[in-house]
Amino acid sequence: MFKKTIHYTFILILGICGAVYGQGNTKGNETTYKNELNKLVERANKLSNDSLLLIVKEFNALHTEYQDQTSLVYVALCKANYEHLKANHVGAMRNALDALNMAHKYNVKEPIPSIYMLIGNLHKENTNYPMAFESAGKALQVAKVNKDTIRIIAAMGLSAMFKRGYVRHFGLSIAEDSSIYTQFEALKLAESSPKYERERVSFYHNIAQHYKDMKDYDKAIMYAQKGIALATTLNKKRSLTYGYCWLGEAYYRKGNRELGTKYIEKAISISKEIKQPYRTMELYETMANCYRSSGDLKKAIPFMDLYLEVHDSLNVQTNEKLMGELQIKYESSKKDKDLALMQQADKLKSRQMTWLIGGIIIFMVLCITLVYFYTIILKKNNTLNDKNKKINEQASKLQILMQELHHRVKNNLQIVSSLLTLQSNRMMDNDARQALDVSRQRIEAMVIIHSSLYQQESASNVDMKGFLPELLRSILESFDVDADKMDINTEINISDIDVDIAMPLGLIMNEWVTNVFKHAFYQINHRPALTINILQIANEIQLEIKDNGIGMPLKIWENPTGTFGIKLMKVLIKQINGKSTILNNNGTTFILKIPNASLIPTI
Repeated sequence: MFKKTIHYTFILILGICGAVYGQGNTKGNETTYKNELNKLVERANKLSNDSLLLIVKEFNALHTEYQDQTSLVYVALCKANYEHLKANHVGAMRNALDALNMAHKYNVKEPIPSIYMLIGNLHKENTNYPMAFESAGKALQVAKVNKDTIRIIAAMGLSAMFKRGYVRHFGLSIAEDSSIYTQFEALKLAESSPKYERERVSFYHNIAQHYKDMKDYDKAIMYAQKGIALATTLNKKRSLTYGYCWLGEAYYRKGNRELGTKYIEKAISISKEIKQPYRTMELYETMANCYRSSGDLKKAIPFMDLYLEVHDSLNVQTNEKLMGELQIKYESSKKDKDLALMQQADKLKSRQMTWLIGGIIIFMVLCITLVYFYTIILKKNNTLNDKNKKINEQASKLQILMQELHHRVKNNLQIVSSLLTLQSNRMMDNDARQALDVSRQRIEAMVIIHSSLYQQESASNVDMKGFLPELLRSILESFDVDADKMDINTEINISDIDVDIAMPLGLIMNEWVTNVFKHAFYQINHRPALTINILQIANEIQLEIKDNGIGMPLKIWENPTGTFGIKLMKVLIKQINGKSTILNNNGTTFILKIPNASLIPTI
């Protein structure tokens, strides 16, 4: 008994430690992965709206092959850009926040400025300028930390564009617009090296827009033409819609209306080609405003009708914009709080682990102490076997002491279970909390066995008919499951089982039934059902556990890499010389046969 109790205690300790630390991540060749990732990122920066979903599949395939979380950040970012270009602002914001959360969680720094810039654009397009400026500032700050000149240039340009939009939205004087100085500062940086050539296009167009609004049409035309030439060379079609728009509007307001409308129509044609409905809507409004400025209302009205038609089709309504702003603010706040909690959890992790290790040490000392006293009692019992007169009295006393021992073991195990529960409630890390909950449930199984031992006349046999309902009750409470909402059937034709068999058998049942509630009944559409039979067949104990869940792949049982519960079951099965079988048919059936056991049949 001493050796076996120590054995189970050691296995249990391994379970606690293994559950906390047993996490691994297989990666491929790091250099090859980074090269392939960089190529995909470079392609994604050049793709049109239709192709973004195709590149998402390639990022997912890269993640599947190398098991690196960086690819998932770019998956979410590509989805966010796709939804943004479709004018689905809420969907774009959700994906952008997912990308930001994963980037911070997995310490993927490079795409963070791009994510913040996209979030800023979404806020700006919903006229939430305070949050737009905040996001642009964060993008610039992170880009500087990363020493990423390209994104520094982009963030400066974005900030200038927001300033420009703020002045226009609130009807301020153009003289109050200081964004042009930021535009020229960023353009100077972009023109400092040929490798930043791609970043210059947006600045040429933004400067052209500024001069157009200032009615300096010659400078507006000059910068628009520079932007168009470079965008054509680089095949940046969305940028061309801005270049041709400002070029056309400058010519129109300068007096060359035929040439002006020709360029704006070309911008509309390109925006339709690349399927940019929000951009097309803006160009319809520009064309309508041009005709209206020259008093040609007959031509202005059709374009205003087209603007309103696209406007309505995109659900760009005032009340919906307000709802989008509220949701965006809520989600942004929630993500910031989550990140703060993650940082706090990292600081507390070492303290929590100290408490966990202390609890394990206390548990070991209690077990060793109790086993020591149990051994002394057995030795004293052996010395009294030769005395006929006192044998019955000593046997009775020994029985009482044994029952008290099991009672105290049960109480001490319950104390350890309570300590683990308290520690679990204080943990911020979900994996550590789950590890403690699994360990606590294993201890609860041992508590039930010791409870059965001290309640019976025999202190070495476990009443399986009393043990099984208590075990099921404990597991149902652990998973907060109502027994009336599922079908549970049991059949037991064995009265008592020796504790040397009952202890590992109880732990095996606990592990399997726990896994059933964790995995088998996950997202099933029918009423859960569980059948447990403990039968004496010939000279064997046969345990059968059957569920109607989703089924367990046999490869998980045969090769349980990283699955401590299954490894624990296999060790215990080997300990009692058992043989197990797994069947998959409308659920999973686990069959365990234990040969040559000392059985007491039911009468």
